[in-house]
Amino acid sequence: PHAAVDGGHATAIAFDRGAWELLDSGREEVAEDTADEWYGRRGVGWVRLRHLATGKVVFAANHHGPLPVNTGGMCGGRATAYNVLRVLGRRAGAEDAKLLLGDLNAEVGSATHLALEAHLHRAAHNWVDAVYASCPAETVKNLGAGGSDHDAVAVAFRI
Repeated sequence: PHAAVDGGHATAIAFDRGAWELLDSGREEVAEDTADEWYGRRGVGWVRLRHLATGKVVFAANHHGPLPVNTGGMCGGRATAYNVLRVLGRRAGAEDAKLLLGDLNAEVGSATHLALEAHLHRAAHNWVDAVYASCPAETVKNLGAGGSDHDAVAVAFRI
Protein backbone atom coordinates (compact mmCIF):
# COMPACT_ATOMS: atom_id res chain seq x y z
CA PRO A 1 0.00 0.00 0.00
CA HIS A 2 1.67 3.17 -1.19
CA ALA A 3 0.71 6.77 -0.54
CA ALA A 4 1.59 9.90 -2.46
CA VAL A 5 2.00 13.47 -1.28
CA ASP A 6 1.38 16.21 -3.85
CA GLY A 7 4.23 18.69 -3.55
CA GLY A 8 2.72 21.16 -6.00
CA HIS A 9 4.54 22.61 -8.99
CA ALA A 10 4.70 19.23 -10.80
CA THR A 11 6.28 17.37 -7.87
CA ALA A 12 5.16 14.48 -5.70
CA ILE A 13 6.66 12.07 -3.19
CA ALA A 14 5.45 8.47 -2.87
CA PHE A 15 6.18 6.11 0.03
CA ASP A 16 5.29 2.64 1.29
CA ARG A 17 2.75 2.97 4.12
CA GLY A 18 3.70 -0.52 5.30
CA ALA A 19 7.23 0.69 6.05
CA TRP A 20 6.88 4.41 6.73
CA GLU A 21 4.65 6.71 8.83
CA LEU A 22 3.97 10.21 7.50
CA LEU A 23 4.85 12.72 10.24
CA ASP A 24 4.44 15.95 8.30
CA SER A 25 4.38 17.34 4.78
CA GLY A 26 4.22 20.64 2.98
CA ARG A 27 5.24 22.75 0.03
CA GLU A 28 6.92 26.10 -0.38
CA GLU A 29 7.77 28.34 -3.32
CA VAL A 30 11.49 28.94 -3.77
CA ALA A 31 12.05 30.38 -7.27
CA GLU A 32 10.44 31.75 -10.41
CA ASP A 33 11.22 31.27 -14.09
CA THR A 34 12.64 34.21 -16.05
CA ALA A 35 10.54 35.96 -18.69
CA ASP A 36 12.52 34.17 -21.44
CA GLU A 37 10.90 30.83 -20.57
CA TRP A 38 8.23 31.62 -18.01
CA TYR A 39 5.95 28.86 -16.74
CA GLY A 40 5.58 30.33 -13.28
CA ARG A 41 6.90 29.91 -9.78
CA ARG A 42 8.83 26.83 -8.66
CA GLY A 43 8.57 25.02 -5.39
CA VAL A 44 9.76 22.33 -3.05
CA GLY A 45 7.39 19.60 -1.87
CA TRP A 46 8.55 17.77 1.24
CA VAL A 47 7.71 15.01 3.72
CA ARG A 48 9.00 13.81 7.08
CA LEU A 49 8.71 10.04 7.36
CA ARG A 50 9.41 7.69 10.30
CA HIS A 51 10.63 4.21 9.44
CA LEU A 52 8.33 1.83 11.32
CA ALA A 53 10.97 -0.83 12.02
CA THR A 54 13.82 1.43 13.18
CA GLY A 55 12.12 4.66 14.23
CA LYS A 56 14.59 6.67 12.13
CA VAL A 57 13.24 9.78 10.43
CA VAL A 58 13.87 10.88 6.85
CA PHE A 59 13.14 14.32 5.47
CA ALA A 60 12.67 14.08 1.69
CA ALA A 61 12.19 17.07 -0.59
CA ASN A 62 11.40 17.17 -4.31
CA HIS A 63 12.27 20.32 -6.27
CA HIS A 64 11.48 21.18 -9.89
CA GLY A 65 13.88 24.01 -10.67
CA PRO A 66 13.33 27.21 -12.61
CA LEU A 67 13.87 27.85 -16.32
CA PRO A 68 15.76 28.54 -18.48
CA VAL A 69 18.18 25.72 -17.64
CA ASN A 70 21.24 26.83 -15.63
CA THR A 71 19.88 30.33 -14.88
CA GLY A 72 18.36 29.65 -11.48
CA GLY A 73 15.37 31.70 -12.59
CA MET A 74 14.71 35.34 -11.73
CA CYS A 75 16.98 35.47 -8.68
CA GLY A 76 19.75 33.17 -9.95
CA GLY A 77 20.97 29.71 -9.06
CA ARG A 78 22.63 30.59 -5.78
CA ALA A 79 19.46 32.21 -4.43
CA THR A 80 17.35 29.27 -5.60
CA ALA A 81 19.69 26.81 -3.86
CA TYR A 82 19.67 28.81 -0.63
CA ASN A 83 15.88 29.06 -0.70
CA VAL A 84 15.71 25.27 -1.05
CA LEU A 85 18.24 24.81 1.77
CA ARG A 86 16.20 27.20 3.94
CA VAL A 87 13.20 24.86 3.57
CA LEU A 88 15.35 21.94 4.71
CA GLY A 89 16.67 23.98 7.63
CA ARG A 90 13.22 25.07 8.80
CA ARG A 91 11.26 21.87 8.20
CA ALA A 92 13.67 18.98 8.84
CA GLY A 93 14.55 17.76 12.31
CA ALA A 94 18.17 18.10 13.41
CA GLU A 95 18.64 14.31 13.47
CA ASP A 96 16.66 13.59 10.28
CA ALA A 97 18.41 12.05 7.30
CA LYS A 98 17.90 14.70 4.63
CA LEU A 99 17.25 13.97 0.94
CA LEU A 100 16.75 16.50 -1.85
CA LEU A 101 15.93 15.28 -5.31
CA GLY A 102 14.40 16.39 -8.53
CA ASP A 103 14.70 18.00 -11.92
CA LEU A 104 16.71 21.02 -10.83
CA ASN A 105 16.83 22.43 -14.38
CA ALA A 106 20.52 23.00 -13.65
CA GLU A 107 23.57 21.07 -14.77
CA VAL A 108 26.50 20.10 -12.54
CA GLY A 109 28.83 23.09 -12.27
CA SER A 110 25.96 25.61 -12.27
CA ALA A 111 25.51 28.10 -9.44
CA THR A 112 22.61 26.01 -8.12
CA HIS A 113 24.72 22.86 -7.81
CA LEU A 114 27.75 24.67 -6.41
CA ALA A 115 25.66 26.17 -3.60
CA LEU A 116 23.97 22.85 -2.79
CA GLU A 117 27.29 20.97 -2.83
CA ALA A 118 28.62 23.27 -0.12
CA HIS A 119 26.04 21.81 2.29
CA LEU A 120 24.98 18.36 1.02
CA HIS A 121 26.53 15.31 -0.66
CA ARG A 122 25.70 15.08 -4.36
CA ALA A 123 24.70 11.42 -4.40
CA ALA A 124 23.71 11.19 -8.06
CA HIS A 125 23.09 13.30 -11.11
CA ASN A 126 22.05 12.84 -14.71
CA TRP A 127 21.79 15.90 -16.93
CA VAL A 128 19.56 18.34 -14.94
CA ASP A 129 18.31 15.74 -12.46
CA ALA A 130 20.05 15.28 -9.12
CA VAL A 131 19.88 13.61 -5.73
CA TYR A 132 21.52 15.30 -2.73
CA ALA A 133 21.66 13.96 0.81
CA SER A 134 23.08 14.55 4.26
CA CYS A 135 24.92 11.21 3.92
CA PRO A 136 26.77 9.55 1.02
CA ALA A 137 24.90 7.11 -1.23
CA GLU A 138 25.46 3.36 -0.90
CA THR A 139 24.56 2.58 -4.53
CA VAL A 140 23.59 4.56 -7.62
CA LYS A 141 22.14 3.10 -10.81
CA ASN A 142 20.89 4.76 -13.98
CA LEU A 143 17.76 2.83 -15.02
CA GLY A 144 17.48 4.47 -18.43
CA ALA A 145 14.52 6.08 -20.11
CA GLY A 146 11.08 5.17 -18.87
CA GLY A 147 8.79 7.17 -21.09
CA SER A 148 10.31 10.54 -20.24
CA ASP A 149 13.05 12.73 -21.66
CA HIS A 150 14.83 12.13 -18.33
CA ASP A 151 16.44 8.85 -17.24
CA ALA A 152 15.24 7.18 -14.05
CA VAL A 153 17.93 7.02 -11.36
CA ALA A 154 17.88 4.62 -8.39
CA VAL A 155 19.85 5.70 -5.32
CA ALA A 156 20.12 3.70 -2.08
CA PHE A 157 21.26 5.07 1.30
CA ARG A 158 22.15 3.42 4.61
CA ILE A 159 20.40 5.47 7.28
